[in-house]
Amino acid sequence: MFRKILASVLCLMLALAMPLTSLAATDIALKIVPGPELAATDEMVNTIFNNLMLRIVAEDNSGLLALESTSGEIASAAIRADENGIYVASPFLGDRVVYFTMEDLSAFMVEMMRQSGVDEETIAQFEQSLAQVALPAGAQNVTGTSITGMMNVDDLDELTPEQLYANDPAMLQFMENIEKKMVVTQGEFTDPAFNTATTKTEVVMNSEDLMLVFDSEMVKEVYGSMAQSAGMTADELLKMVKDVFSQLDMTYNIVTYTNEDDLCAMQMDMIMKGDVTLETTDTTGKATTETATFDMTMDMDMSVLTTGEVDNMVITTVMNDNASTDAPETIGFDMNIANNDEADTVAFDGKLTEAESTVMLFQGAFAEAEDDAINGWVGILAENEQVTFTINGKENNDVYEALVSVYARGESTAIVEPTWSDSPVISFAVQVKDVATPDLLNKINAAAPETSVQLLKMTEEQLNQEISAISGDAMSALFSGLGNLPAELMQLVMTAIPMQ
Repeated sequence: MFRKILASVLCLMLALAMPLTSLAATDIALKIVPGPELAATDEMVNTIFNNLMLRIVAEDNSGLLALESTSGEIASAAIRADENGIYVASPFLGDRVVYFTMEDLSAFMVEMMRQSGVDEETIAQFEQSLAQVALPAGAQNVTGTSITGMMNVDDLDELTPEQLYANDPAMLQFMENIEKKMVVTQGEFTDPAFNTATTKTEVVMNSEDLMLVFDSEMVKEVYGSMAQSAGMTADELLKMVKDVFSQLDMTYNIVTYTNEDDLCAMQMDMIMKGDVTLETTDTTGKATTETATFDMTMDMDMSVLTTGEVDNMVITTVMNDNASTDAPETIGFDMNIANNDEADTVAFDGKLTEAESTVMLFQGAFAEAEDDAINGWVGILAENEQVTFTINGKENNDVYEALVSVYARGESTAIVEPTWSDSPVISFAVQVKDVATPDLLNKINAAAPETSVQLLKMTEEQLNQEISAISGDAMSALFSGLGNLPAELMQLVMTAIPMQ
């Protein structure tokens, strides 16, 4: 029984630990604010949301998640993850820091899955996903150039391709090939649809050029993340994609018009044709062959036209699947953006179409005030149902506060911006600030395997003894946390706890 309980907790800890590397070293408090209709349905709902909030504090590879009330902390847990394992600390564990190696974690969870009757194919997919997560960055083929790494580079525009792709020879070769194919023409290029340009740049890429991209480290990074959800390794998924695209005849034409550093217009046309045969093998070794015919085109046009202080950008995209068995499938995307730098405002509207029928409308606007306050809204309309998000945020004394509200309207034929008389369905109050590192995070940051409790390396007898000791600390932490609940919620919790 103890091992089954431990398995469920480990699954939760693993899910929480995986995204820790992307969290910033900040304190984020989230409070749910029910709308009038939701609050009126049940007084207890109002009591819960008015008195409870979630808090996240994170730095580098560790993070703390806490449930708090207006009186203090109710429950909290800290997690630190690296390529070797996961550390967990919590008041429910007493003074302990619990550590699980990725190998022990994988073996234990596979054992629990088999005992629960999970089939071997699902287990194999799980093992592949977990192995991909556990690999160090270098083993995942992300050696130096990565999307996240490039986002953190200062003065990115000033780097040469050799500097930018020093650890990505495939991407460097791709960029060098494209540079050789570029045709640059200087002059004056005028069109009623966009600002006058002084430079026209044209390039035509083919299948050979584009295949280089699939060997780049950046693409491998992207497919590494996608492979986890597909139950495959990055190499397996990438091989499958390359097998498909290597059988296609692809052409990609790009024409850009610029005036110094300003983009005036861009035109992109892509053609993808061919008969594809794909062979796959499942975990049991059974081979499957699939065939498909591709005949796709995509045209995208983007233009910028300045009127007074406003830059008006128009984006139009049409994608046709001519290989459809019934009739050519067409998907269109149109968007208009008005950017006013002087007024610090951005407004946009657009639509998504299928076979020339509008399936979705979207519209919104954002404004930035002198004190860096941001106010804006985004409305989405589909099947006569409109969902609208509004945001009001500002920073005071290094503390950023924002209120995000969600509105809903039925039987709508056009998008309408919410007014003062509209009531949100629900809102989320967010506060972001820097804080001193909490003691629980300091403890877990200083932990090492040899100073931590490794439950999965214990015998059954040792595990039972340790769990029994942890239970005592957990009960003390539970009653301490419950003491911070408001009286109404305390009564609700106590009635829900079965008494022996």
